[in-house]
Amino acid sequence: MILLFVQHELSYDKWIPDSDNIYRVHSQFVLPGRPPLDAVLAPGPVHGAVLRDMPEVEEAARLLNRRQVIRIGDKSFSESVWYGEESFLKIFELPFVVGNPETALASNNNIVISEAMAEKYFGQTSPLDQTLNFNDEKDYKVVGVFKDLPENTHFDIEFMVKLDPEDSSFQQGLENWFSINGYLYLKLKEGVDPQMIEDRFPSMISDNATDLNMGGTILKAEDLMTLRVEKLTNLHLHPFGVGNMKTPGNINTVYSFSAIALLILVIACINFMNLSTARSTQRAREVALRKVVGASRKQLIIQFLSEAVLMTVFALFFALAITEIFLPWYNEFTDKQLTLNYLTDPTLFVSLFSLVIIVGMIGGLYPAFYISSFKPAAILKANQSSQASGSGKLRSALVILQFSISIALVICTAVVYGQIQFAETMDRGFSKENKLILRGVNRDFAKDNKLAIAEEIKRLPAVEGVSFSSSVPADIDENNTIVRIPGQQTTEPILIGQMVMDYDYLDIYEMDLLAGRGFSRDRGQDELIVPDDREIPLTRASIIINEGAMRRLGFTSPEQALGEIIMYGVRQGANSFNEMEIIGVIPDINFRSLKDDMRAIIYTNQQSGYNNLTIHYREGTDPQKLVQDVESVWKKFVPDAPARHQFLDENIARQYADDQKRGKMFAAFAGLAIIIACLGLYGLAAFTAAMRTKEIGIRKVMGATKFDIVKMLVWQFSKPVIIANLIAWPVAYYLMEDYLKGFQYRIDLGASYFIIAGGLALIIAWATVTHHALKVAAAKPINALRYE
Repeated sequence: MILLFVQHELSYDKWIPDSDNIYRVHSQFVLPGRPPLDAVLAPGPVHGAVLRDMPEVEEAARLLNRRQVIRIGDKSFSESVWYGEESFLKIFELPFVVGNPETALASNNNIVISEAMAEKYFGQTSPLDQTLNFNDEKDYKVVGVFKDLPENTHFDIEFMVKLDPEDSSFQQGLENWFSINGYLYLKLKEGVDPQMIEDRFPSMISDNATDLNMGGTILKAEDLMTLRVEKLTNLHLHPFGVGNMKTPGNINTVYSFSAIALLILVIACINFMNLSTARSTQRAREVALRKVVGASRKQLIIQFLSEAVLMTVFALFFALAITEIFLPWYNEFTDKQLTLNYLTDPTLFVSLFSLVIIVGMIGGLYPAFYISSFKPAAILKANQSSQASGSGKLRSALVILQFSISIALVICTAVVYGQIQFAETMDRGFSKENKLILRGVNRDFAKDNKLAIAEEIKRLPAVEGVSFSSSVPADIDENNTIVRIPGQQTTEPILIGQMVMDYDYLDIYEMDLLAGRGFSRDRGQDELIVPDDREIPLTRASIIINEGAMRRLGFTSPEQALGEIIMYGVRQGANSFNEMEIIGVIPDINFRSLKDDMRAIIYTNQQSGYNNLTIHYREGTDPQKLVQDVESVWKKFVPDAPARHQFLDENIARQYADDQKRGKMFAAFAGLAIIIACLGLYGLAAFTAAMRTKEIGIRKVMGATKFDIVKMLVWQFSKPVIIANLIAWPVAYYLMEDYLKGFQYRIDLGASYFIIAGGLALIIAWATVTHHALKVAAAKPINALRYE
């Protein structure tokens, strides 16, 4: 099952023809006053510069996304539409069902769609030459249908139309070197080293990019921007930054689960080696007699290795049956479509065959050499046991290794779960409960009615309040603005994150103020108004800042910041700065994943930034009934576009959904490793108890109690577990300390995780061997000694 998961993760985008020569351009911006911004997007002008300056690039294509209301007949849907250049279909040879991919994006009026969308919009009717309308503004003709893209791709494309550089809605993103809102793919000529492309990016930026004017300070583009390329087949497992189409995987997850699979096999092999060598006394006479009648050591080694491999073959058939039974559940849990293709997947067949041989050989190698080394004379002359002292020491060492692995896995599982629980339950400084988010209220089809929509929703019986904002918790918002401090002599511009909130935002999200007040409808200055006419003078407005912005602006306390005036960049060019008065300071509140840095943010109240409406509903409200009521209000004002809504707690939970799944898989397989280790210990304890029957009988005759016997046997198996703890603890600490470095807010890696895991392993070991200890201790001595 782990092999299927790993194989699937490693297969992303390898189905695309010539994928080894296709790369995506990534960006890193180092802006003053904030941590570096990594993005899998690229500035629009890089496309033209690459084609002009780098003849090693065979094709280049940009890909941008817009959400559009698509209408057919009396039905309308809100869909994610991708805009790409003609060269996109030359780089990516999408499998077309109907239509010609070479001419599909030749016209600005063409659209190609997936099979799923063809069925959704047209049913059994042929989609070719049918028309889809965007936003009641433009008709597109369907000229092609491509197969639904497989799951193992970083793409999430259902609709594609031609990217028109002359379209005014795209020009800002396509022409601005400091705007990243699209992807850029390059197909390199055969044999071109991608490192050479990366090495030439700085000079290309220097020659082509305009410098950035930040509040009168000129910053060179090459000092602010770094470009790199990433191979197409690496995109899924090597995520670089923000902007991924789909949630990426992580190569560390592949490494982790591969390691667990290997460790489970190692534990199983140790069991086989332990039990085989432990049972060697029972096969000593067999080996001796075979040697007496002429068997060579080589023949005996082949015999024992064959037995081990044959047992592994039987185990494989059981494993395949178990996998087939659990695979539907496994797919549902991992949200993947994993299958066992015995005949069509040669990799799987070779992997399983290799697995059988390797596991069988590793498990049987030592027992084969050990048992075949018995000397017939030493065994047959006095009916002696062939067991050497070295064999017992090896078994103890192997038990230590088993439990070291198991304990380390238990600690790692506990820490991963602890961090996930911490992320979900941490007080972030805002309330996420009972919040429904209505998206797109500032789109062209809704913005004239957004205030009326909010008022009517507010009157619904289940609603306690509503609030507008530019973004909501769990959104990725990288908007920034330039700030000046009057009278401060500094050449360094101050760049600070910006966010829009309305008058009720602090109350709706139950966010506390450290000092000052929130926005008030009774104070006209509390709303920021930026006239379209640059000749109209800007008027002073109010802002609220967080602690990070307070420190960035040079204030030492919230109270010191209150009433101070800053110059806030509201637009580009002349008359770009507005006087803003700080009226409140709030704590640093983490709206995003705990893996992200805390941003310095300035909050304004500006109607043009009201993109989302948060609806706070009463406790006990039926969520589905609320959604129906909200949609009814929406349709009343926006009949031609569907409403888009999300529950905030679900939105936040998605940030950690993959971590949760990985944690549960980790726990399940770690548990399996522990069970297998205990099975081996159980068998070894049974054999040891049987071997010491006569010793225990003599001890009881000499006066030993049942408790003495049980204590002796339990202590024998406790020592390896205690030593295993001493090995496992530093290894687990190193691994988990590295894991927790990925979180800006994390749990403390306290001693309790290690002590509890070690104690649990000891209790499991005791429970495993106590049954046999009690059984032997309760036996009558005469039964053990009657033949002496």
